Amino acid sequence: MCSNRFPAPWRVSRGARRLAAGVGASVRRLGAFTLRVHRDESGTISILTVVTLLMFTILWGMLINVGQHVDDKVKMQNAADAATYSGSVAIARGMNAIAFTNHLLSEIFAMTAYLREGEARSSEAMVPEVLAAWERIGPIFAASSFPKFAALGPAITQKVPLETEVIAAFSEMTAIKAEIMLPVLEYILGEPEPSGAPESHLIPEFQRAVVRAIPGVAQSAMREIAERHGPASEGTRSRPLTGVLWRTGAMPVGYPNEYDPTTRTLPAVDPSQEGNESWALSQAQIETARRQRESLARHYLESWINADDFDMHPFERNEPHEGGKVSAKMSQFINFWRVFTCGQLTHLLDVEFPNSNLPHVLRTTAGNTTQQTLDADYMFVGVVYWPQRPQFFPGFFRSPMQGDAMAFAQASVFLPRPRYRCCPWSRIWYDRYGEPHYIDYYDNWPRHWDLFNQNWTTQLVPAATPNLAEILQSSPGNVANVSLPSLGGVSTQEIQAINFH
Repeated sequence: MCSNRFPAPWRVSRGARRLAAGVGASVRRLGAFTLRVHRDESGTISILTVVTLLMFTILWGMLINVGQHVDDKVKMQNAADAATYSGSVAIARGMNAIAFTNHLLSEIFAMTAYLREGEARSSEAMVPEVLAAWERIGPIFAASSFPKFAALGPAITQKVPLETEVIAAFSEMTAIKAEIMLPVLEYILGEPEPSGAPESHLIPEFQRAVVRAIPGVAQSAMREIAERHGPASEGTRSRPLTGVLWRTGAMPVGYPNEYDPTTRTLPAVDPSQEGNESWALSQAQIETARRQRESLARHYLESWINADDFDMHPFERNEPHEGGKVSAKMSQFINFWRVFTCGQLTHLLDVEFPNSNLPHVLRTTAGNTTQQTLDADYMFVGVVYWPQRPQFFPGFFRSPMQGDAMAFAQASVFLPRPRYRCCPWSRIWYDRYGEPHYIDYYDNWPRHWDLFNQNWTTQLVPAATPNLAEILQSSPGNVANVSLPSLGGVSTQEIQAINFH
């Protein structure tokens, strides 16, 4: 038989029926309430709207604050990178200026020796005896039974007066040059030491002025570049963004005393000790400066004597010279010239200026350089400071850090290695005599670490100095007016853990 009842598992209990009835009633009441709210004009919906708008306004203000602070962070980091690089470029240029004037000092010694021989004309006085010997041997060759020797005799006799004329013209020309230029060069070198006259060695004085002035130039460059990245008008701040260049010893560049070679920024010292500096170089360093000066001066002197387009050209080469005259090697004038100019140079270096007009040298030589010395003398940290931007909705938001916002960067001043070249055909080149010369695959840059190398440059490096926390918590004093924030004793390692620079 069929039954109108469900099986036992499908039967609905009374409680379930009552629950379903209650839910249905609640839905009906909610629908009725919604209709009443829709038709109600008593202001309830306005209150909900105000609360919702307030929440969205607070969220909007938070987003604006976050965006402004992120924008400030990007601008300050760009300012720190650009300003630190600019400040360290000024220091690198100062090092190159010292290196250039070291070369100039050696070159002036060589030029002075050259022109002093032109004034003395000692080489010219040695030539007549040599040419007289050639003139005596000419007829002997002419009387020879060998055809070549017989032809050589008249050629020698004909060439002797020509060489005499060339040497006289060269000596007269060099004497005129010496009359015009030698007083200027001797004024630059100053009075010799035994004279007792007041010293006026202009190049070392200029070098000392450069060493003392460059740190101020670096700070000015740092400050100017930083200010261009953040004017005072932006964000209604009380002052523009400012920057300070620090040494890794937590002292601002240029302070406290640029006259003290043991603490000043540029690691360059004057071995002649003419600048009233409290510095005592080792005798080995002084001898190194003398040796470098002599080596470079002799190099310049020999370069001028051997130069293709210089005055000594007719006395060195066997090719026809301008005007149809051949080179005048028979007189051996160029060898006499080398001897006497080298003697003049030796007298200048060893007798007149043995302890003055010395080139500047590095405070620490390359052989004694350690990582600590490199950090102290060639690493710099730039920090930029900017008053914090006023908060949007200051009643709701405030910065947990009191004081200026900061960003930092680190730069290194160094000598780059020669770049590797890829072209195999650059291994060989030929000089003017056709002789081959082999070179390596690297650019022909000087590789020595001293103040004769004019390739000092700079680059940004990771901010890894151990004294970073001390620098960020140190007041720049008179360098800049800033309000330091309190970092709560955070260490350098903690800063590096959260810093992505």
